[in-house]
Order: sequence, then C-alpha cells, then structure tokens
Amino acid sequence: MWLIKTILAFWTPLIIATDHDSAHALGKQLYLRYGLPGITRCKTNFAFGCHHGLAENALVKHPEYLLPLAKTCERLGAPGSGPHVSCIHGLGHGVAGVTSQKKLPQALSKCNKLVTWANYCHDGVFMEGGLSDWKFECGKLPSRYRAMCWRNMPAIWYRQGLPWSEIIARCPHPECIASIGRQIAQISQGNPDPIKQHCPDIKCITVAAGEVVFQNLPNWPTKVEAICANNIACLEFSEQVAKDYAISRTTDQKP
Repeated sequence: MWLIKTILAFWTPLIIATDHDSAHALGKQLYLRYGLPGITRCKTNFAFGCHHGLAENALVKHPEYLLPLAKTCERLGAPGSGPHVSCIHGLGHGVAGVTSQKKLPQALSKCNKLVTWANYCHDGVFMEGGLSDWKFECGKLPSRYRAMCWRNMPAIWYRQGLPWSEIIARCPHPECIASIGRQIAQISQGNPDPIKQHCPDIKCITVAAGEVVFQNLPNWPTKVEAICANNIACLEFSEQVAKDYAISRTTDQKP
C-alpha cells in the first residue's frame, strides 16, 4: 500500500499542481515510513521538493527536529555546498509550513538556531510564506532578514499579476533584481527570449541561466548558451551549478 501511495504521489502532476509539489508528497510518505532518516532517500531533483515535504511534515509534530534535520543535510554535500544549503532552504519551508503569518518573527527566529546557515532557512520561510499569501514589508524587517525577503518578492508580485516592468521598478535590492531572472526562467521553462527581454542587468541574466540548470530543464545546455550569449562569467556560473548539483548535460528527471 505504501508503494502505491508513493507512486501516486510522485507521478500525478495533474492531481498535484507541479512535479515539485509531487515531490513534496513523496517526502511526506518517506517521513511517515522512515522518520528523519527518510531524508537520505530523497533525491535532489524537482528543486529539492522531497526534502521540503519531509521537513515540513517532520516539524508539524516535532519542532525540536530542526537541528537534527540540519545535521542530516550535511549528508548531501559539504557544508556550504549547493546541495547542503538547498536542503537547509527546505527546512525553512518546513518551519513556515507549521507557522502562521502572525508568527513570522518566531519562524525566522527558529532559523537563527542554524547560525551560519540561517540565511538559507530564512529564504525558505519567505518562499513558503509567499506561496501561502503572507504579506511582507521587507523594508520594516530587521536588517538581517531583508535580503532574503526581497529575494522572494518578484514571485509574489508576479502571482498578483504585475508586469515585469513594474516588478523591476519596485525592486530596491540587488537580490530582488536577480530573483527576477530566477522567476522568468521558471515561468518560461528556460526560454531565452523573455529572459533577455526583461532582465535589466547581467546578474539577473546569470541567475536565470543558473536556474535553468538547477531546474534541470530540457535541453538546458543549449538554452544556457543562448541566455548567456558568450558572457564567460554567466557560462562559468551555470557550469558550476551543474557541477555542484551533479546535473548531467543530458536532462534526466527520473525519480
């Protein structure tokens, strides 16, 4: 029965909104079956959705699991590596998933227990909160939280129907501008044209190219070449993302 539930959770994107959400569901099932060690069975594809889902479900009943989960993230890669901090980011999703908007300060404070890596947890809190229609006033937050808050605002504004021109005008922080590239890359499935049309600077374009790799989008090497347009720093950044996350130049999204 568990195997049937797992297969259904992973392979029904028509029922569950996206592949990332399907991976969330798989993470839940892994937690129910294996507990915290289940996170080592998660794969990193679909933007770490499995890790996000397992963390959220573990923290619902056991908020004290945050530090043990963070320690488990080190099994994915050396501390500070892409896979490691992406896992920490997933813990932020979990923290926010069991917190109400009114308790945003408490959620961010919980992430502070991770000390060196707290910033990545903050990012996960803001991303999950944005998906839950929380309202953020980034400029009024303590300074240590503002960058990650602004980083997540373009996604929120886009869901509200704002055009990219207005989103760019609203962005007062470099993290906000860079994140525009990340959002366009996701929404366009790596189409170089809207990325180059709307990104206001090379950092935005570079982040977009890196996101195309991170999401392991079909034919990503060709898309990255078109996005970067021979900019060496952009191409090198994308190749580094592929190396950090062990992403093959031949797209493979098997579970």
